[in-house]
Amino acid sequence: MNSKYEFTISNKLKNCSMLLDYVYEKVLNNSEIRRMVYYDTRNPLDDIGVGFDGKTIQQKEVSVKQVREKELISPLGFTLDIDPELKTAIYFNLPKGNFSYNHMLYLDVNILCPTQYIITSTGRRDFEIGQMIANELDRLCVENEFSEDIGNVEFELVDFENTRLSKTNSVMWLKCRYKIGLVPIDRVIKHD
Repeated sequence: MNSKYEFTISNKLKNCSMLLDYVYEKVLNNSEIRRMVYYDTRNPLDDIGVGFDGKTIQQKEVSVKQVREKELISPLGFTLDIDPELKTAIYFNLPKGNFSYNHMLYLDVNILCPTQYIITSTGRRDFEIGQMIANELDRLCVENEFSEDIGNVEFELVDFENTRLSKTNSVMWLKCRYKIGLVPIDRVIKHD
């Protein structure tokens, strides 16, 4: 038996869970992203919105609770067989990781947007949300209290794909892939 690790436990998958929680909370706490997924109007960031039916709508601040209740931003994984409702939503996946020589994880940020709500006064809703998330994550090196548990991490937007979710619906899917470099804490002291 390798006594070097005798009184330690693996922390790799726990760290993956913590990483998903960190990203979920970071995105959920961005008030502009909450407004973009909550209000299906041409101008979701304004106080008064213009709906796609031409009617004006009061657009108050959107709380974290409101977004959670409608499951508009979800830490649960996204799969292609998910039954999308006609709502804008964000899902997070950690599709793969490598713990051997390069300690690399990949995070997919999946943004679903019905085509009827995709055009806003400033561009395409899916790409605007993707840009807001990139502003929060891309090239961010986390070295705060979170890093005490998981180690230092750095997010890098490396790829995106934009397509219709399926032939039978009107939902666009923007998948942004982040490479996450880890300075890992693989094993920790086992406390009884």
